[in-house]
Amino acid sequence: ILCGECVEACPSNAIEITFPLRIGFPAKKAKEEVVEVTEKKIINETPLKTYKPLKVYESADEIGFYDLPSDVKKLKIKFYHLEENIPPVLEGLKKFMKIEFLPVEKSDFLEPTLMINNRIFVGKLTEEEIIRGLKEEIEMGNMLNLVFDLKKCRYCKAKQCGVKIIGDTGFKIEKLIDYPDFSEIIAACTKNAVFLAYGEPKIEDYNKKYILSQELSLEPLEAEIVIEKDSKYCNRALTIFSLLSYVSDGAINFKPRDYNETKSKIPFKIRSLPSIIAKGQRFYLTTERGLIKFLQKL
Repeated sequence: ILCGECVEACPSNAIEITFPLRIGFPAKKAKEEVVEVTEKKIINETPLKTYKPLKVYESADEIGFYDLPSDVKKLKIKFYHLEENIPPVLEGLKKFMKIEFLPVEKSDFLEPTLMINNRIFVGKLTEEEIIRGLKEEIEMGNMLNLVFDLKKCRYCKAKQCGVKIIGDTGFKIEKLIDYPDFSEIIAACTKNAVFLAYGEPKIEDYNKKYILSQELSLEPLEAEIVIEKDSKYCNRALTIFSLLSYVSDGAINFKPRDYNETKSKIPFKIRSLPSIIAKGQRFYLTTERGLIKFLQKL
C-alpha cells in the first residue's frame, strides 16, 4: 500500500499517486438528501392537514385596536408562529388579554395560523383583517345564544359539557360570547341538550351522530349562514356548523348573517332560509350528508 510518505522518500521521483476520475455530482446528491430530510421535518411526519393560510402580514407604527369592545378579552386566541414572527397587532393585544403563541413546528399546520375560538381565521394576517375577524367574532358572540334544554340535562350523569346546570325545566340561555369552547360543549353533550339559537330557544332535529362520525380534512374555508330570527331550522343550521367546525379541527369557519340586514348585499336571490354561501356558491341546507358533500367539493 503506497502513501504520501513513500512518494516523498523516493530519490528518483519514480512513484506517483493518482486518483481515478469519478463521474457524477456527489455533492449535489448529498444536498438533495438533506433537503428530503428537511421536508420531512417540516411536516412533522404527520401530514394529516395541509392548511396554508396566507402568511404575509404587515407591521404598522400605530396599532388601531383600541376601538375593540371589552368583550375581546372573552375570545380564545391562539397564534401559531414561524420563527417567532408575530403580527404587531397581536403583540399589542397581549398586553391586556391572554393570547397563546405557539410554534408551527409543534402543530399540524405548515404556515403561520391564527385561531379564534377554536376556528381557523380565513384571511390575510394584516392588522386590518385581524381586527375585522375579531370584531365579527364578538358580534357573533353577542348575536347568538348557547341553549341548554334542562329537561334533557336533568338525566345526564356524564356531565361532559363541564357546565354547571341548575333546574330541571325550561331552558338555560347563555350569551355565546361567554363560551369560546361552544363547539366542544355541543359535541360533548350525550343528550343532544345543547344547541345554538338566534332568538327563541327551539331547534329542529338533526343527525348529530352522523356528523360526529365524519373525519373531515379540508383546506380552511369560511361559510356565511344566512338566517332569520326565531327559526328552529336556522338554529339547526347553526348547531350543525358548530359540530362541523369541531370535527374539522376548526377548518370550517362560519359567520351568521341576518337575512333582513344583509339581503341587499347578497349578489343573488335567496329563495329559502337557512342558506349557505361559501366561495361564491350557495347551498340550501336540507340534509347533513348533502351539506358535507357541498363543502368537500369547494
